[in-house]
Amino acid sequence: MGINEKGRRNGNMIIGIVFIGIGLILSCIFYKFIFFSYFSIVLFALLCYLIYSVRPQFYIKYLAFVFVSVASIVGLCVIEFGDIYLIELRKQSAFVGSIPLMTLSYFALFLTLFFVDKDRTQNAAKLENIRIFSRKEMYPKYMLVLTWISLLIYMTFWLRVIRYPAFILHVNRFAYARLYAPKLTGIWSVLSSISSILLLFPIMSFIKGYKVLGISTVAAYCLYCLWIGNKFGTFFTLLCFFSLILYPGISGVAIGRMKKWARIGLAALILIVALSLFIQNSLGDNADNYFVYRVSGQGQLWWGIFKDYKGIHISEIGDEIDGILYENNSIAENIGSNYGIYKIMYLSAPKSVIDSKLSGGSRYTEAGFAAANYYLSVPGCILFAVVTGLIICKILNGFIDAISEERYFRALLFLRLYVISQTALSMFIFSGYFDIVSILSYIFLALSGKKVRILNIGERVKVKI
Repeated sequence: MGINEKGRRNGNMIIGIVFIGIGLILSCIFYKFIFFSYFSIVLFALLCYLIYSVRPQFYIKYLAFVFVSVASIVGLCVIEFGDIYLIELRKQSAFVGSIPLMTLSYFALFLTLFFVDKDRTQNAAKLENIRIFSRKEMYPKYMLVLTWISLLIYMTFWLRVIRYPAFILHVNRFAYARLYAPKLTGIWSVLSSISSILLLFPIMSFIKGYKVLGISTVAAYCLYCLWIGNKFGTFFTLLCFFSLILYPGISGVAIGRMKKWARIGLAALILIVALSLFIQNSLGDNADNYFVYRVSGQGQLWWGIFKDYKGIHISEIGDEIDGILYENNSIAENIGSNYGIYKIMYLSAPKSVIDSKLSGGSRYTEAGFAAANYYLSVPGCILFAVVTGLIICKILNGFIDAISEERYFRALLFLRLYVISQTALSMFIFSGYFDIVSILSYIFLALSGKKVRILNIGERVKVKI
């Protein structure tokens, strides 16, 4: 791409962003008119197109957050423009004009990710890009050992539940956890909590040429998750991890090829959604009703808070500090809790409904912006979007650098923080950033931030940590 053409693209991008921002602000001012809900959706779609035209790799790197934004807005459309009963809130859907502020919030998040990441994309060629499907001897032996260990862990988990497949028993994952799943304690509980993060090893092994071992390990993980009733989240997480691990190897390609990779990612996402609906249908439930139920669930907490609570409630922010200090890891132990998603759930639905939901080991989803709106209204949503965007960008760039430099332990720590950042955005729960493992991770990452160099017969040799 020539300098003039690149400058013209960037100029058009800035003009487009200014136009979209002004339009979204006006939509928030006149939110009571249904036209501005439609208008804000069109503007958000225009923003997504502008980002795709200038930097398609954005949709590979931030796939998880793009999906959440689209799912939340689509869920709000189902609620605001449809006539459905929100069984989890015990309320009838209605138009309240909540879409414009939601689109403005994700507009702020996307812009933060886009502009903070700008310098890094310009220097993408300087990264030590991984070689996709490279020769086996270029891969550390300890990564193969860890892949074998991951395979053993996944197979052990699967064999423990192999007699009770959820798709034959016709139960969801929450009912399965209560009725059939073995109780996990000690080391098994720890391994279960980090099982998704261990996917780093088989995916990396697959990319480095150990295809049979990599595929077998991933397949064992997918079978276990399928057996215990997972339908969509497991496979979507796998897609996101694979995209991130592959990212350093494709980040420097031409924009045309990058758009092709982005389209492949979109096709994979559509396939996962279709698979989820197929599995749900096999459980005996109507797939259409399931789709409406799941999609509306993405926006119901935002809608409920926007509808029933106006103004700011900053005096209650101490509840979130208590949540950081005294969080209960078990969902069932959070009955009556007054922080994060639990607080938003109790504010949005009858207490008896939420008590029952939590006692069964499940909770609702997408409460991050709803909580920000409850505490600080519009400024809270923008502030939450910007701060969250900065954290996400820092974590993902650290992860990608670690993968590029083959510093896999650093990559594992960043991957864990990435999962925590998803929880923070979705659940408004931040205790994961402050637990002992995270604190030790920050110390290690800070101390090993620069490669240690030693002299070896007159040459500088990199020591990777």
